[in-house]
Amino acid sequence: MKRIIIHQTDNHVIKILDNDDKDLQEYTKEISSLMELSNIAILETSQGNIIIKPSKILSIQVFDGIEIQEQIVKSDPTKPLFEDEITDR
Repeated sequence: MKRIIIHQTDNHVIKILDNDDKDLQEYTKEISSLMELSNIAILETSQGNIIIKPSKILSIQVFDGIEIQEQIVKSDPTKPLFEDEITDR
């Protein structure tokens, strides 16, 4: 299982989980390819898809391992997986 944390230029954070079995280095390289894109990108995970604009991303953190699964079990189920709030403008 992987945990992806996307830090955006507006100080918002998006947290995503993915049930991918690739090793951390290979998976991180795939995720990092998003940063090279100039237009809108779609990040597909086992938990769903997210549409992102790479030019608005400061950094992406990727974590792997059993610690993540333990944190999920201990986490508050009332808290949303995505911390960013989307509003119409």
